[in-house]
Amino acid sequence: MPFPADRQQLEATGHTFNRSEVCPVCGEPVEIWITPGKREIQMNPMILLDRPAIRHYESCNIAPTPPAPIKMYGVRDKNMLAVGWAEGVLQCAFHGGTYQYSGVAEDAYAKIKANPYPYALFCKLARNHPELYPVVKVA
Repeated sequence: MPFPADRQQLEATGHTFNRSEVCPVCGEPVEIWITPGKREIQMNPMILLDRPAIRHYESCNIAPTPPAPIKMYGVRDKNMLAVGWAEGVLQCAFHGGTYQYSGVAEDAYAKIKANPYPYALFCKLARNHPELYPVVKVA
């Protein structure tokens, strides 16, 4: 699933506006939004509803720091060992290896992690849709 295109789509996908502040790197105003997974993200101001939703690091003078390794959380399932998510990438560890699925929404990850049958839900939401979520084996 691509990142929401505007303020209305952000709100529809469970993001909530938190506050406005100034970017410590470039000094430009930014809006702080809370993701469905309770993380803070900096967005360029969207005062008008028709302005696009742009993550601030995409337009800031300094490139973002490289992504941190995805933190994995163990699950109780005979087929799946652990799951993790970061910046649209769902990482799943199985007995036969670890795979990353691109473009997976954070709320889908939260549902998989909390489900008593995570592998079944993972198959329904991501694995059975390779056209939407490209996969790569990482380990």
